[in-house]
Order: sequence, then C-alpha cells, then structure tokens
Amino acid sequence: MGKFNIIGNTAEQSTRSHHSQLEGRERLFNVVQCLAVRCPWTKEIKPLSMLGWLSSECKELKEELLSLDERSGELDGNERKKIVSELGDVLFDALMLEMVCRRDLNLNVSEAWEVACEKIERRTPYMSEWGKEGCVAKTAEEATKLWMSEKSKENVENKDDVTCLRKIEKKKYQKLVFLKQWKFIIGFLTGILSHALFFR
Repeated sequence: MGKFNIIGNTAEQSTRSHHSQLEGRERLFNVVQCLAVRCPWTKEIKPLSMLGWLSSECKELKEELLSLDERSGELDGNERKKIVSELGDVLFDALMLEMVCRRDLNLNVSEAWEVACEKIERRTPYMSEWGKEGCVAKTAEEATKLWMSEKSKENVENKDDVTCLRKIEKKKYQKLVFLKQWKFIIGFLTGILSHALFFR
C-alpha cells in the first residue's frame, strides 16, 4: 500500500510541477483541461448553464469598460486590476464553454477553432497573410464593407444548403408516402385475391 502511495504522490508532484511552469495562455488551457477531468462541479455543468456564467461575466466587463468611457487618460492601478480581472473571467468562461460543448455534444477537439479561423479569414480578404491578392482595405469603413459582403455570401450559401436539405427531406417524405400507399394497395389486392380463391 505504501508503495502505491509513493507512486501516486510522485505522479501528483510531477503534474503540479508541470503546471507551475506554465504561464499565461498555456496555464489557463491546462487549468480548463484539469477541471474537465477531475473537478466534480465541472463534470456536471451543462452548456446552457456555462453560457449563463459567460454572459454574466461579459456584462460585468461591459460595466467596467463603460465606466472607463466616461473618463480619459491612463488607467490607474485599481482600474487596471478590475479590467484585467473581468477580462480573465471572460476568457476562462469562454474556454470552459467550448470544453463543455465539445464534451457534451461530441465535437472534435479543434472543430470550433478551425471553423472560427476559416470564417474570420474568409471575412477579412484584405489581410495579406491569408487574403485575396489585390484586395485592400485602407479604412475601417472599407474593412467593414468587405466583411459584410463576405458575410452576405455566406448567408446565401446557407440558404441554398437549407433549400437543398428541404428538397431532400421532401423527397424522402414523398417516397415514404408512396411506400405506404403501395403497401396499402398490395394489401388490398392480396385481400381481394384471397377472397376470390376462397369462393372458387
């Protein structure tokens, strides 16, 4: 028993040592990952509940940002501490929501991340790192116009997908109705044939 305790303690110390060496983003990712595996509260939280926590933290951050809009100049120590704290809460809850949705809805590890990258890259074609050659946005207005243009194309594509899906579902329904009618006809004809043979 003592041997197993030593092994367990060694593993725990190794995990603790690894976590203590992490900083910033990597440390927060590890916090969420560890909570997902070993925290009883996290194991029971559902996506909608987690979304509620995130919404609450976003409201608190908004209140802090609104209070800053009423003044000018550099943040003092207390203001900076409040903003950093609220922003950290939003980041944590957003990562928790992604993890809970991935867990409960059986999503792939990188699914939401990849979709987010693809969407933003598509809507910012003026970016030299991934955009279209010759596409330029020199002002915020031009960038917004390009963003909305790409977004409207997505909406059209989504409508086309929905229309196509509805057509497929309609065909499936029509096929089901046809099969039911055909079943009835076969049954009806079989009944007539049985009676005819019986009264011969």
